[in-house]
Amino acid sequence: MSVENRIGVIGNVDSGKSTLTGVMLYGELDNGKGKAREKIFNHPHEKDKGKTSSISHNSMKIDKTSNRSLAFIDLAGHEKYLKTTLHGLSGYLIDYGMLLVNGSEEGGVLKMTREHFSIILALNIPIMIVVTKIDMAQGDIIQQTLKKIQKMVTNMCKKRKMKRTIHMVNSEEDYVELVPDVIPLFQISNKTGENIELLRKYLYGLKENKMIRDNSKYDKLFSIEGRFMVPNIGNVVCGKMLAGKINKNDKLFLGPIDGKWTQIVAKSFHDNFKNTVESLNMGETGTIAFAFSDKNYKNTFKKRKNNTKGLVIVSSKDDLDSLHTSYFEAMVRVLVNHSTTIKEKYQPIINCGKIVQAAQIVKIYDSDVLRAGDFARIRFKFLYKPEFLELDDTFLFREGKTKGIGKIVKIG
Repeated sequence: MSVENRIGVIGNVDSGKSTLTGVMLYGELDNGKGKAREKIFNHPHEKDKGKTSSISHNSMKIDKTSNRSLAFIDLAGHEKYLKTTLHGLSGYLIDYGMLLVNGSEEGGVLKMTREHFSIILALNIPIMIVVTKIDMAQGDIIQQTLKKIQKMVTNMCKKRKMKRTIHMVNSEEDYVELVPDVIPLFQISNKTGENIELLRKYLYGLKENKMIRDNSKYDKLFSIEGRFMVPNIGNVVCGKMLAGKINKNDKLFLGPIDGKWTQIVAKSFHDNFKNTVESLNMGETGTIAFAFSDKNYKNTFKKRKNNTKGLVIVSSKDDLDSLHTSYFEAMVRVLVNHSTTIKEKYQPIINCGKIVQAAQIVKIYDSDVLRAGDFARIRFKFLYKPEFLELDDTFLFREGKTKGIGKIVKIG
């Protein structure tokens, strides 16, 4: 079975996220004019403006003989694309975070730097910090930036009663295991190549971060992250196997589409490097080409265009109708970095895995109102359609900025 570590690349605009991703993937340094990032962007307007506005997912093998690989999930840095970044962090099964900070400017630690770090803390994802553009830094700007990073980490962790220690990495002797309470910090230049190989070797050596939970409720479970219509093949979905193994001609169910499940038949598979494979195993990323058993659902699925939010492929011993719900209860903590007041009938956007949907607070147990830092049990109702949820799923809820985080304790 192949092992893939997914790296969520985050940080403010102009911190060098796409450039570093390009350097890591293709092994070529940047020319100072954005050459390294050109292959990473999904859209022409991103290339024109040099700013990421979508989620870029690119994989690389660690070596030719190993079954280990890295996937870089390059996320947007601009505030107006925050909801896209939230969707990437919550929905793409991120194993490790990499927060980039522009080391060439006095204001390297900016508003979105702190926002992204706050989200990573809330999700408890192990994170490293990479200070970029050190070749352009003048005077004591780097030292000022390092002090601001330390202040950000100290203040945010203190508010959340967490412990996080920054560990400077200047050589291979400084390597430490990447776990939630240790934050390795690298200083690099994508143009001169300073410390690029140091960072590359560290990423190659990361252990598998087992984010997938064993769950005997499902014989097979595949999280859908995107879909395509391929000429002469038909419907193809990409994503990650969360349980079991899917073989050719397996009969499975896709949904929930408007509260219903439809039977499909798996036809063929490719891994995340476009190689044809005979099956997909738990933990592997790849694509599934399939056919609908009920042709009526073919058009229903087609109408969704590229919207696959919340869809899964599943085989289960349980009744399918029990796999989706409009109601759920969660233990929720309101984040402290934004002032807010939350009451019953409040309607935030829920980001839970690939789910993105508005929900209404039906009941707040043992309280009438919640404010920053409060912790409570809350009952939610999705406003538009039922969704596939699992116990212990973690979710973010937001209204513009991130307002809080929850863990599901009851479904239905």
